[in-house]
Amino acid sequence: MDSLYKNLYDLVAIPSITRTKEEIEIVIYIKELLESILKQNTNNSWITINIEKVEEKDENWNFHWWIICNIKVSDNFDTIWLLWHLDIVPVNKSKWKKPIFKMTEEDDRIYGRGSCDMKAWVAIMIEILKESLRKNPNKNISLIFTSWEECWIPNWLTEIIKSEKIWWLDFIIALEPTWWKINTWVFWYLDWEFTFKWKSCHSSRPSLWNNAIHKTCNLLNYLQNPKIISLVEYYWEFIEEALSATYISWWIAPNIIPDTCTVRINHRYWPKRNWKLVEEWFQKIMKEVWAESFKILEHDPASWIVDWNNYMLKDFINRTKLNSSTLNVVSFWSDISQTSSIGIPSINFWPWDISQAHTDDEFLMKDSFEKTYVQFINYLFD
Repeated sequence: MDSLYKNLYDLVAIPSITRTKEEIEIVIYIKELLESILKQNTNNSWITINIEKVEEKDENWNFHWWIICNIKVSDNFDTIWLLWHLDIVPVNKSKWKKPIFKMTEEDDRIYGRGSCDMKAWVAIMIEILKESLRKNPNKNISLIFTSWEECWIPNWLTEIIKSEKIWWLDFIIALEPTWWKINTWVFWYLDWEFTFKWKSCHSSRPSLWNNAIHKTCNLLNYLQNPKIISLVEYYWEFIEEALSATYISWWIAPNIIPDTCTVRINHRYWPKRNWKLVEEWFQKIMKEVWAESFKILEHDPASWIVDWNNYMLKDFINRTKLNSSTLNVVSFWSDISQTSSIGIPSINFWPWDISQAHTDDEFLMKDSFEKTYVQFINYLFD
């Protein structure tokens, strides 16, 4: 366990806030660490390991990257992806009582930015590579490190899907804090925008409907009606869809009534719904609330559910000593929607508490960290 904790200590010490130059530092660190592990273990002719890195950077440090470490034992073995993302959000230093970029252990907790989401998983992946060099895994494994978290389509995963390397995959585990649940299905993600128009005029001479902002009231009132939100029953559990205004935009000057106001809406809906009918429903709403136009900004697919009898899923449950009661459907969207859409069984799993993601004084429990490490070693090695 000492090596596992050292990995996490070194990773937390890198202040790799998303879209900063420090994010590049952790890319270089991970890449060089993986390469050094391989150099120290030259007697690995029985296994093929390749490390790839792709980067895209502009002057604003919008930096995207991924590293793929392929551990291929045999063409006759099943092949899985362990998919990890880095998303270290900015820190409000005044609200932290613990050191931010220094791993601190206290009361069976491990504190530090990224400890829960998601640097602890990198620490475990590094140990998986080391273990692979000590003895044969029971599967071909690809360790995927990326800076994208559920980035809108098209994204890095879209490009990977277009390539041939993804077609021989049998199973994907995308790491998300799920508190011991196995997410086998995620909702559709629809982002759309209504535009309201009227006439611009001076604020000292208003007329009620000569105001594009006032015109949005019908839509906002409509969204507050609880009857438009559906509750869906799934194996005795009720899951709620979501329909929410997330952004309203208008501006000319403080004393001017604008002629245009836009409202952005986010909708998370049940995977089995017909997406064409959902879009038609929004067109109907547009007329009812007197909107000028309706535009879809993003419409990302839901995943299909992994069959409970899928042999890869059953193997994962059995080897990690979980049980079928942990299978779950969630309303958030994740990368498994893309991979499952081309027929690869894909799940989200990560036992840690999602409420700790990006919080002040972020922590994970030591026993959970160690238990997860043991689970994945049992899963991947006989």
